[in-house]
Amino acid sequence: MIVIGLLAAILFVAIILINPIQQIGKANDARRKSDLAMLKKSFEEYYNDKGCYPKPNQVCYGTISNLCNANRVITQTCYICGNEAGSPDFSPWVPKLPCDPEHARLKYMYQSEGNKTSFCNDDPLTAGKTCPTWFRIYSDFSNDEDSDSAALGCSDGGCGPGRPPPALPALPYGFDYGVASPNEKPETSTAFACAAEDNSCQICGTSTDCQDPDIAPACIGRPLYNSCRSCCQETGFCNPASCP
Repeated sequence: MIVIGLLAAILFVAIILINPIQQIGKANDARRKSDLAMLKKSFEEYYNDKGCYPKPNQVCYGTISNLCNANRVITQTCYICGNEAGSPDFSPWVPKLPCDPEHARLKYMYQSEGNKTSFCNDDPLTAGKTCPTWFRIYSDFSNDEDSDSAALGCSDGGCGPGRPPPALPALPYGFDYGVASPNEKPETSTAFACAAEDNSCQICGTSTDCQDPDIAPACIGRPLYNSCRSCCQETGFCNPASCP
């Protein structure tokens, strides 16, 4: 009994030290970085062949979303996963498009240039720019303290165009990591915003501040975004260009 007890104690300490869940998360994050690096390289090869970057319907499955400024389509977003029905064939540049290790709970988001002559309520397929000149790809991470995420300024979901409402109660509000074409970089923000009860977009500060009733009472229980601009784009209440 004493030997069994000692072995059980040693096993318990080993599990605590190894932390298998954390190790699996780190392995998933390493795969996410590898997938995004591969996609970036492939999209550059596509650019070298075609003179532009892929349109959303060439690499994404499902719905394509128009993101607008003053009712004009400025960017488009969608999700990448080759295992999904409707995912396009992007060979020979990518034999099979990758999926997030925890798909479909977490997804890779593709963002590309929109057609500024199109209106926000246009069909996303017709609103897409004939030849996008830039792209960004975003991912969630399992490890909140990843050094690459922090170096990009993406901690606490501070990268990307943000999530459609409602974002609460789950974090993150945006994405934890991203890559982009050489003429762009991942969008980052340290000033989160909420859609208040009257749908106005109010900057509430850090992700912690936005959950504090003493600091941001108007934001408690309200949809949160990783920037004022993404809040404006999603609610349609204000012009993103008016954001500080």
